[in-house]
Amino acid sequence: MRCQLEQGGYLVLPTTFETGQESNFTVRVYSSKPLKLKLLDTAPSILKSAIVKAPATLDNKCFSQYEAVFLQLADEHRTVNSFELQELLDACLPMII
Repeated sequence: MRCQLEQGGYLVLPTTFETGQESNFTVRVYSSKPLKLKLLDTAPSILKSAIVKAPATLDNKCFSQYEAVFLQLADEHRTVNSFELQELLDACLPMII
């Protein structure tokens, strides 16, 4: 993919389609002026918990009807990838609208 970006700071976040899958990633930068580039490679860490408890004001009954659909697509860790999420939304949105 080629693109021309305006001047500024950018973060390139390479990802894979499957959770936990590792892959190689290469980025090339072409510039008309000399650049000082450096590798920023640090071990991933969690700064804030990814799981946030839902407020008690939400009605759990309204979400329970979608749980069965979610569990059909989710893996043993109760997670879905982007493609499975799209299937889930396609299945549930007609129920909402």
